[in-house]
Amino acid sequence: MDSKAHVGKLRVIYIMGTGRSGSTILDMALGSTPGSVSTGELVSLEMVMNETNEPDERSAKEFCSCESPVRSCTLWSTVWQEFSKKCSVEEYRRSHFLYERGWSPPFAFIGRFLRLKSFTRHVEMTNHLLSSISTATGSKTIIDSSKLTSRAVVYVELQRYGVEVLFINIVRDLDGYIESWRRKRDPGNLQAISPKYTFTRQVWDTLNWICATALSTVVGRVLRAPYTLVRFKELMSRPTGVISRLSGFASLDASDVCQKIAKGNALSPGHVIAGNRAKFSPIIKIMETS
Repeated sequence: MDSKAHVGKLRVIYIMGTGRSGSTILDMALGSTPGSVSTGELVSLEMVMNETNEPDERSAKEFCSCESPVRSCTLWSTVWQEFSKKCSVEEYRRSHFLYERGWSPPFAFIGRFLRLKSFTRHVEMTNHLLSSISTATGSKTIIDSSKLTSRAVVYVELQRYGVEVLFINIVRDLDGYIESWRRKRDPGNLQAISPKYTFTRQVWDTLNWICATALSTVVGRVLRAPYTLVRFKELMSRPTGVISRLSGFASLDASDVCQKIAKGNALSPGHVIAGNRAKFSPIIKIMETS
């Protein structure tokens, strides 16, 4: 593996899939490699920075993994200030609302196919945002686990600006996905259906899993960028094997990360936006299991 092959070239490793699939842990592991930075669900940055209310301490989205509110985090406030010098925040807010929400895949595909001015401009502003992150962190490889398929459409267009884009699709089986949501919404109840996790909620989560999994798989394979699949069970049972494989896929030096995992040592959470609340731990451990 040539870990120096991409020195000087900005790269994005984009993690797609569903929530509750281990994407935050994978993001942190890859972001712990030299020259890389873990951002978490970067799509949330615009929404958090434009929020006018006081940060909600119960919200993982509004707090960085350094435990500071994202808006006052040293890193993200610096990034946003630098980005604001290059782009209109209001213009970015409008295009972000159109092209980077749950409903956005059709608009993103249409914008890309028709080369709409608004879509092209949004891609340009996204490039400025990534450049601001690279400048603030000194890292050339940015890990983003936003998972939205519409964001993948935006990212693939960054290749026109010389940015290298790679896609990782992380998939968790439906039963595990539903169980994870049930435990999150009603952690004290062992019943599959409860007052806090109703049948209607389970149907909604099932439909969300079907749509997100199908879209991520199709988009990842259709868009012209390197693509690989990771299964949640494999990541949890053989983390060093998965990280080693992904390091080869993305030309990263993950030797130190794999050693830490194998020894049960900790990985630093860094500055992660949104994602799983495990990011708030002082250290993140991924334990190898037999």
